[in-house]
Amino acid sequence: DTGDVSLHDSRDGKVLAYPYVTLSHKDASPRGIAVDEERRVMFLAERYAYKVSCWSLDFDDATKRPKEKLFEIDVDHPIGVTYDAKSRRLFVASDADDKEQANVRRFHIDRVDKAPKIEAVYKPHKDDELAHPTGIELVYLRRSDEEVFGGEGGAVVLVLGQKKRALYAFDALTTKYLGKVIEDFPDNPEDLLVLRNDLAEVL
Repeated sequence: DTGDVSLHDSRDGKVLAYPYVTLSHKDASPRGIAVDEERRVMFLAERYAYKVSCWSLDFDDATKRPKEKLFEIDVDHPIGVTYDAKSRRLFVASDADDKEQANVRRFHIDRVDKAPKIEAVYKPHKDDELAHPTGIELVYLRRSDEEVFGGEGGAVVLVLGQKKRALYAFDALTTKYLGKVIEDFPDNPEDLLVLRNDLAEVL
């Protein structure tokens, strides 16, 4: 069993490379994906391999494969990922294992030649269990070049909890749990796209 990732031209959809990355783990399951355009790297959540891998987007013209895998981060059941280029932070939605509640983990990607250490963990209150987190986004409510995420209250991390069918919110800087923004989604919400930035009124 394998899982494949293809590379397309965003202008016309043309396939540039397929498969670009092939995951050979017997239970390969590529899930979330995020890109650092400036440094030309891709972050890929491999759920059943328990890791997030970082790949170069500079590929070999002959093989149509990446020149190298840059590093791997060990994460329990990673599913959704999102990357903030401004702060160079990677957010990973991690499903629960037998020992720990599902959560969101934050990593500072200050360099792409070495695996980062975990920087922060976001968890809701125990009575608001985050079960099977999937789609995830970072949304700025206030921008500041002087403080990461615009300081406290400047940005929120939004993550879908599939089993509870709810959208959870956290302060991006402090990890403070802000509550459920939306509840009672249709069955099995999987991905998340934020089109409007008026969440300050909701939160």
